[in-house]
Amino acid sequence: MRRVLSMFAMSFAALALIFSCDKTGPENEDPGKTPEGNPVENVSGTYGGSLNISLSLSGTPAIPVASDLANSIEISASETADGTVDITVKDLTVSVMGLELPFGDRTFEGCSVTVADGAYSISGKSEMSAEVPDIFAEPVQCDVDVQGTVKDGALTLNLTVAVASLPETVNPVETDVVGTYSGLLNVTMSGNPIVTDVEKSIRIELAENSEDAVNLVVENLTLNIGGSLDLDLGTIVVKDCAVTTSESSYTFKSESQKITVDNPLVGECDVEAEGTVTDGKISTELTITWNKMPIVVTFEGEAAAE
Repeated sequence: MRRVLSMFAMSFAALALIFSCDKTGPENEDPGKTPEGNPVENVSGTYGGSLNISLSLSGTPAIPVASDLANSIEISASETADGTVDITVKDLTVSVMGLELPFGDRTFEGCSVTVADGAYSISGKSEMSAEVPDIFAEPVQCDVDVQGTVKDGALTLNLTVAVASLPETVNPVETDVVGTYSGLLNVTMSGNPIVTDVEKSIRIELAENSEDAVNLVVENLTLNIGGSLDLDLGTIVVKDCAVTTSESSYTFKSESQKITVDNPLVGECDVEAEGTVTDGKISTELTITWNKMPIVVTFEGEAAAE
């Protein structure tokens, strides 16, 4: 996951979108003649056809990443300044590194229109804010260079989108898994129930050395032995549970590890944990092996309101 996000972040540094469309309106009858009339009026209209997207990484030559996408582009007189046009790309969606980025309708305002060699040239500078909430904590601010031509009713439009800096990326493990969960805890020792449906809260914390791993924390874990002896195990922490993702579900699992329980009757023991988090609900199992005797702690709960 982090490698994919890193590759995407690099890719976003300079994105070139290339459009080749035909206007749904009258064409210039004489291709060799300089167009007459108001240039803004002559280029205004709706253009439909194929949309092609190329990607440039940090100034490297553009690489095609998509072709023949169906988009509609509207050109209209701009209120920004006389002799300029606004260009609206309808329902713009860009696919980068397998990620679908829906931009919606995007308008680039105040583009100048000039006439030369029987064609209209369009150019301008604009800005674009890209909302990518699943990846970036804040909108990505983009500078857009607009270059295009309209000739014989056909539009070719080039948008070069440049990003000066990227905001911090969102870690889905931190947003969807990490937190406090409230629910019911059960414990068996050698297969025999010793704790049944006790209300409890547990924590999932982000691991120190990995953004794709978590720690499972169960505080003040007390076992009742034989109905008369309370065995206080204190706080149990299972570290570095690797997290894998499948659609909206997260699965975490640790390696077996040794911990020292803060109780002289227990001391050192082996512990491991696994579980799943789906839409704010957790199901987890923690196994403590003490003197070759398995103590299995299960917990079902939901994310607690903050």
